[in-house]
Amino acid sequence: MKYFALLSILVVIFIILLVIVYFTCHKNKIYESLENELMFVNLVLYSKDEDYEKMYKLTRDYYKTFKHVKTIYYKYNEDISSDFTLKGDILDIKGKETYVPGILEKTLRAFNIVSKNEFDYLVRSNISTIVNFDLLADYLSENPIGYGGGLKNVLHQLDESAGIADDKYFGTEYASGTSIILSKNTLTDVLKFKDDFKKTFIDDVALGIFVDENLDITPKYVPISRFISIPNENGNASKIIDLIKDKNYIFYRNRQPDRKTDVAQMKVILDYLKVDDEKK
Repeated sequence: MKYFALLSILVVIFIILLVIVYFTCHKNKIYESLENELMFVNLVLYSKDEDYEKMYKLTRDYYKTFKHVKTIYYKYNEDISSDFTLKGDILDIKGKETYVPGILEKTLRAFNIVSKNEFDYLVRSNISTIVNFDLLADYLSENPIGYGGGLKNVLHQLDESAGIADDKYFGTEYASGTSIILSKNTLTDVLKFKDDFKKTFIDDVALGIFVDENLDITPKYVPISRFISIPNENGNASKIIDLIKDKNYIFYRNRQPDRKTDVAQMKVILDYLKVDDEKK
C-alpha cells in the first residue's frame, strides 16, 4: 500500500514537472516570437482635404490592429508656431503644402522626426494605400530590403509638375510613393546625406535618384502579385471582394479621378480585411 502511495506521489511530481517545463518553453517561445517580430513605422503622406479626412478615419483603426506598427500621418500646417507637433497619430509640420518641392521637404523632415523611434523598417505609404503589415512582415523576414517597395517604377517621361524637366535621369529605377520601404540603416544614410537630394523632384523620384547615386544598394520589391491597383468598380462591394478574396495582397492601391470613389472602395476593402482581425 505504501509503495502505491509513493508511486502516486512520484507520478504527481512527474506531471507537475512536465507542466512546468511545458509552460516555461511555451513562455520562452512567446518571448522569442515577440523579440523576432519586425517593427515598423508606417509614415502616411497626408494633407488636409475632405476626402483624405475620410480615408484617415477609415484606416486609423485598421492600422492599430498591428501591434508592432507605429502609424503616423504627416502633413504641413501653416498655423502651428513650432517646427512640428505630434498629437496622437497626426504629425503637423510647419509649412505650406506644395507638390514640388513641398512633398520631398515634408517627407525628409518627417523621416528625421520619426527616426528616433525603434523600428526595423520604415514604410512611406500614402493616405489611399492600404498596407497589410502582417503579410509584409512575413515577406521581409525572409526577403530583407534595404530600399525598395511594393511597386517598381522607372523614370522615362517628362513631367514638369513633378520636377522632371529633362531626360538626364531617364532610366532611374525608383519605388513608387504608394509603398516605399526603407530599412533603419538606409534611413540613417538618407538623413546623413539629405542635403544631396535633388530638391526639384517629387519625393519618390528624388529618393530613387539619391539611392542610385549615393548608396551601394540594389532596389528590391515585393512580388508584383502582392500589389494590387484597385480599378474603378464604382464602390461595388461584390466586384471588389472578388478581386481581393484570397487576401494575399500586401499593398492595396486606390487612385481614381474622383477620390470619393476611392473612399467608398477603401471602406469595402477594409471591412473585408477586418473580418480576420475580429476572429483573432
